[in-house]
Amino acid sequence: MKVSDDSPFLLGDWTVRPRENCIVREGETSNLEPKLMEVLVFLASEPSRIHLRQEILDSVWRDTFITDEVLTNAVWELRRALGDHAREPQYIKTIPRKGYGLVAPVEPFEAATDMGGVESSIPPEQDAVFDPPRKLLRPLLGLVVAMLLVGMFWWVRGGRVAEDSSWPHSIVVLPIEALSDDPVHQLFADALTDTLTAELAASGEFGVSSRSTVFELARAGLPATEIARQLGAEAFLEGTLSFSPTGRARLSSQLIDRRRDRHLWAGVLEDDVRDSLGAERRLSRRITLNLVHADPRRDTPSADLDKVPSPLQDEGEGWRVRTGGEVWSDPTPFEAGLLVGSDDHYLYALESGTGAELWRYQAPGAVRDAVQVAGAVAYLATYDYAAAIDTTTGSELWRRRLPLTSPLAYSWVGPETLVVGSFDQHVYGLDPRDGETRWRVSTEGEAHVPISVAENRALVGTDRGEVILIDLATGRAETRVAVDSAVAGVALTAEGDSFVATSRGFLYRLARDGTERWRRSLESRLGIAPLLHHGVLYQGTGDGRILALDAVDGTLLWTFTARDAIGSRPTIDGDRLFVGSLDQNLYAIDLVSGTELWHFPTGGWVVDRPLLLDGLLIFASLDGVIYALPSSGPATRFDPAEWPDPGAPRLVASGTGPKLLWKREIHSPTRVRFADGNLFVTTEDSVLAFDAERGDPLWTVAVADGFASAPVFATDRVVAGSRQGTLRALDPQSGAELWRSQLGAETSALPVASGDRIYLGDRLGRLNAIDRQSGELLWSTLTELFINGGALILKDRVVVGSCGESIWALGIPNGKALWKTHAGECVVSDGVGFGNTAIFGTSHGDLLAVDVDTGARRWTFNTGGEDIWYRPLVMENRVFFGSGDYNVYSLDAATGRELWRFHTANRALTEIATYAELVLFGSHDRHLYAVERDSGEERWRLETTRRVEFLLVVGDRLYFLGDDKYLFAYRL
Repeated sequence: MKVSDDSPFLLGDWTVRPRENCIVREGETSNLEPKLMEVLVFLASEPSRIHLRQEILDSVWRDTFITDEVLTNAVWELRRALGDHAREPQYIKTIPRKGYGLVAPVEPFEAATDMGGVESSIPPEQDAVFDPPRKLLRPLLGLVVAMLLVGMFWWVRGGRVAEDSSWPHSIVVLPIEALSDDPVHQLFADALTDTLTAELAASGEFGVSSRSTVFELARAGLPATEIARQLGAEAFLEGTLSFSPTGRARLSSQLIDRRRDRHLWAGVLEDDVRDSLGAERRLSRRITLNLVHADPRRDTPSADLDKVPSPLQDEGEGWRVRTGGEVWSDPTPFEAGLLVGSDDHYLYALESGTGAELWRYQAPGAVRDAVQVAGAVAYLATYDYAAAIDTTTGSELWRRRLPLTSPLAYSWVGPETLVVGSFDQHVYGLDPRDGETRWRVSTEGEAHVPISVAENRALVGTDRGEVILIDLATGRAETRVAVDSAVAGVALTAEGDSFVATSRGFLYRLARDGTERWRRSLESRLGIAPLLHHGVLYQGTGDGRILALDAVDGTLLWTFTARDAIGSRPTIDGDRLFVGSLDQNLYAIDLVSGTELWHFPTGGWVVDRPLLLDGLLIFASLDGVIYALPSSGPATRFDPAEWPDPGAPRLVASGTGPKLLWKREIHSPTRVRFADGNLFVTTEDSVLAFDAERGDPLWTVAVADGFASAPVFATDRVVAGSRQGTLRALDPQSGAELWRSQLGAETSALPVASGDRIYLGDRLGRLNAIDRQSGELLWSTLTELFINGGALILKDRVVVGSCGESIWALGIPNGKALWKTHAGECVVSDGVGFGNTAIFGTSHGDLLAVDVDTGARRWTFNTGGEDIWYRPLVMENRVFFGSGDYNVYSLDAATGRELWRFHTANRALTEIATYAELVLFGSHDRHLYAVERDSGEERWRLETTRRVEFLLVVGDRLYFLGDDKYLFAYRL
């Protein structure tokens, strides 16, 4: 059936009324913006076919200049109004990269009347009131943003919300106005607009109009309300920046409802803009958090965004104590201080304020589990003993030999009982007075994980997937439930429900009688118990995530990702969550948004649950050190020079592997390049030169504004860009400055040298061509959003990717645009050429191959939505690249067909190198791999102490950097 422009019709169970711009279902009415209704009517005009994106744009927006993103947002809004979902569409389906079509049947309105009629009296001017999404802020692209938050100072003032506002779901970010004639200030304002647009879109809470379209309409002189109307947005965000002589900026911003012309939110923020990149991201971050949590009808608690502690706040001395072995156990408080066990067979009693030793007890084995304390008695378990210790003197009260598999659990409410699992496939209830057996329960498998106790019951999980609820008084197994795999952790609520995590990555909620209320796949192995706090469940995973889930139905609220597997159960204090990781850090995370507040590096895995005691945050690392920090953040009094030397990486090989030649300590290394027998390394504030053979330092050049790009050797000079938009050329022999060119915006992309020119992208989206000899700017072409990757020089053109979701080809002589191809996502990797093909990686996991002459797409390979940050390697008609999905891929370079993939245990984000028949790459799982080029089979790997960030192969030499302070050189 075809419909006319204004005739009512049925779409599935909805009645669509184009004249009234509304849809009706069983008395429920949703008003639509006029443009949304036009899109829906256009799709229904020929419901049996697929409508191309350009057809819809030409019909609905006609002569208005817009981008594809406007249509994407419009369909998103329609689905929200219809209660539809893109993954399982019931009304509108997406044909990837082509267009849209209707799934539900379209029928005349009269047919609906014959079937019983529909309420037809709809007020034509009724305003829409949308129910907002009930979820918290999703993780931002902001692993980078979270890292930049560490160690920086900022504050926020203001933040006002209209009490009865209808919160918008689609917004426009207008160009922020700099109240200054200084062009640098205006550049900062434009960059802040770009970043704020990207972060609000990445939050997942709003449909956000594209930056390029908004700027185009703003330049045309349209008022704010008209810009928002044309783009179909419900509200617009505007702001002004004022600057002080001391380098501070004040941002006044407000969110305005276009439909009612009223304020929804307003705030004033200040920051130090001498660190322009950090200030830009901090300001945009704070606005995003405020807008996400500002909906007055939101039923989840919101953070006090004005009182997030500074990560360097110093409130107290703190201390650290080294034991004689690895520390796996959680610190446990007792009346005089805290107790911590060690693999050195001792239980240590320490004074909590100073770390001074009160006494130590020599246990019958390694103390790997937390102790239980009741009154003046502590109970502990070793491999084959349970014991009781007087906490006043440290003397042993009793010892019971029992081959134990699980830590002791203790109930001191009701029947006082020690509960423990054994290798003989039983759970024992012990008398805490003498250790004698009160009862025992047989199990299907062994109980290796901590037992949870609540309300006179014990919850037990086994390695064969059995979950048992035991009455502590009688030892009777009240329920037995089988789950999908070995139990990784259990938690028992006061209401009798239980939460069970399994090794295959499932999280269950079970009723007291064993009935399954819900289960959720977390898509990663689980190794620790969940934590329930105020109706929210917090679960750590083997791929480094902490997930916050609604305990009622398992809905995901937010995700935080560390650099390696989560090692400890979390601890919560107010609005902060503390958790340890196998990346050797302790993290502090905002409890509402899941964003990182700070992290603290140690010398080993952090697998114990942190303890809050007397204003200190106490935890241990696997290298045997117990730390006490002020609970507000890391203490600055610890000398970084005292941290353990990471030493040489360890070879894990089936055959002969590389041999270490030398290592050099370098402060905050980022990238390394080789030329003329030397290595050139950039750090946060310097360029360094080393002799590549021996590692001897040659020279160092430090700059105040900090280097942001990798160094590039351009025939006879080393070139690197800075955070403040300065490009410097240095003499490779002495480090003497040959010239500097001021570009005006951060140059974080890789400079590319070709002939007598250097090509460099910046954060304003410009590609700049600079004369290699003089540093003179020859031309500058604006693409769209910022440029992350290095350009590719092929034939007579420069090909570069932009975060405006496009790939551009520009003429070498004058920078004139030759063609532009829509990439669909932010292009983030450096380009690489293969014949007449340019290949780029995107932030959403696409590897794109386009024709250099026309921009036509040759093929696309998708990894599943994870980023491809580093330049692919093309060799012998194959392309190799690493991805954020933990894999390294080999594809046929001509067709994009997958040849093999190699899976690592974390993000595989480094450049790729080859040597002989091997492909070499690093991973954030702290390994550097060598695999067969043809098959992808592993030959050898190096186990490092930190994640691998960069590697380079020159001849038979391998150079690589970790995210610590060392540069390593190996002979292959």
